[in-house]
Amino acid sequence: GFACSVCEPLPVGVTVQLRIPMIWPDYRGCGVVKWCRGDAPNCEIGIEFCAHDLFKAKMVEQLSQIG
Repeated sequence: GFACSVCEPLPVGVTVQLRIPMIWPDYRGCGVVKWCRGDAPNCEIGIEFCAHDLFKAKMVEQLSQIG
């Protein structure tokens, strides 16, 4: 999983669509919010990748460490 900043708090357990345009090709997948900290407009959420996206997510992690 990973953490990111968002403008509005999201409920734990909600499924979110992810897009990471900083790599090529853009990563697109889904995840589930596992935790949320802070208040609008400075919230941080922890996201766990959906099971069917785990392989793609691992590749994204490796690419981000290379770049």
